[in-house]
Amino acid sequence: METLLTYLFKASILLSIFYLIYYFLLKRDTFFIVNRHFFILGILISLFLPFLEFTTITYIENANLLVTETIPLVPARDNAALINNVSENSASKTNPFNWWQIGFMAYGIGILVFLIRFGVQLLSLRRLIYLKENPSNEPFNLIEVEKDIAPFSFFNTIVYNPSLHSSQELDMILTHEKVHAKQYHTIDLLISNIIVVFLWFNPFAWLYKKSLEQNLEFIADQEAINQISSTKEYQLALVNVSSSNYTAITNNFYQSLIKKRIIMLNKKPSKRKNLLKFAIILPLLSLFLWSFNTKEVIKYEEDIKTTQFEVRTVSQDSTKPYLSSLSKDISKKSTNEELTEFKEFIKKEFNVDFEFSNIKRKTNLITHITMTYKDDFGNQETYSQTNDNMGEPIEPIIFSIKVDKDGKTEKIGFMKPKSTAYSPIIIDNGENGRFLSSLGKNPIYFINGKQYTKSELIGKTFLTSNGIHLYLNENAVAKYGNIAKGGVVIIENATPWKSMSTRIDDEYRKKNKQAYLIAITGESHEFAYVNFEKMR
Repeated sequence: METLLTYLFKASILLSIFYLIYYFLLKRDTFFIVNRHFFILGILISLFLPFLEFTTITYIENANLLVTETIPLVPARDNAALINNVSENSASKTNPFNWWQIGFMAYGIGILVFLIRFGVQLLSLRRLIYLKENPSNEPFNLIEVEKDIAPFSFFNTIVYNPSLHSSQELDMILTHEKVHAKQYHTIDLLISNIIVVFLWFNPFAWLYKKSLEQNLEFIADQEAINQISSTKEYQLALVNVSSSNYTAITNNFYQSLIKKRIIMLNKKPSKRKNLLKFAIILPLLSLFLWSFNTKEVIKYEEDIKTTQFEVRTVSQDSTKPYLSSLSKDISKKSTNEELTEFKEFIKKEFNVDFEFSNIKRKTNLITHITMTYKDDFGNQETYSQTNDNMGEPIEPIIFSIKVDKDGKTEKIGFMKPKSTAYSPIIIDNGENGRFLSSLGKNPIYFINGKQYTKSELIGKTFLTSNGIHLYLNENAVAKYGNIAKGGVVIIENATPWKSMSTRIDDEYRKKNKQAYLIAITGESHEFAYVNFEKMR
């Protein structure tokens, strides 16, 4: 529901962008065929571009302190009311209106109304031309009627009342309508009518449809003039053939834009350099994608916070302390200045030649690095790490060295630190229950050690005294694999509970200091924390 309305919002913005470009930059030019392609392209882009999504990566240093929502999406429960079994009305009071649902219902009613309107127009058209045969061998189905209607075409069918026009006017009318039929303008009209059915709430969609129809008339006029000897007579025919009885979803010879059509007929062809105006759509589409179709993915830092650890030892032969060991981590955030400083330091204190090379960065984070060391005792090693092909930063690397009192190397080399990225978020009070809102659509659950999917648990409620453990985003995938893209919820010592409003009995309260209630609903989770000690 929310996804559909968001999609419609994006599609409306795109269609509005195309209309405004046409209105302010293109409608005064005579590139009618190019404008036709522009209109169709605008509709296709408006329909499909909202599905295109780009991803940006944001690194957070401490996953356990991550707050992804400033306003909790999990409704807070009144603990006292929960215990006394009077909280059944609290959820509805917290959110009395579901605005997404109201918006969806209003949209659905509008769709139904305009879909019926469109269907009635098609049925009326079918009734008018049904079972009419083409008396000639021409590729056009010419239908003569007695009704007082304006001439129109629908695919290869041309409908007109011959008694309303002179033979000369009729020849020009048929020439005009045959252009519509040959170039399949009916397809453009049907597409534009369908668009306004689904985007009925957007005034620009209606203006877009009107401009598209006008442009088709400009095309037919331009082509017809090339086949008619007198432009002046054609313009007079436009003025003389005036009727308000025309069919809404067809190509009509007469519409209420006669003045505009005559102006465009007499206008000089636009200069080809004016075609450059169409290029304005590219930066505007890029701006749309950046504004609305960019998804932020949060990744957690795994870097060790200590950049250098030193141990200075006092020798038995001297009271002067010397540097006996050192550990230094090289992380994706290490700057060139820090690397140079370390290189000089390690040479001064341990007489070790250390080199950094092939350093590559992306957004100031190291994606590739090669490190080489060599000391006076024959110890040397070259170590490289790269994630450059994937565009991912390197994992932290530790260089460690230990020497004896005579300065001889006892231990030297590179090692990777143990990752701390798998630490869960522990919900152990009412405040951090907000982290439940950071779960994806389909998390997996471990209830008393057994794995469940969300669909297996919808509508169920659990009570526990142990707290709830969460793994989110990259943490979840790193520990449990791709199946955990939506996150992981772990509940131990869990007891199935009737509902969030079911009273917790006195015996349970006596045995435990606190309780946690979690209900798995269709779209989110309900959570409540109760501290029994504060209530005693």
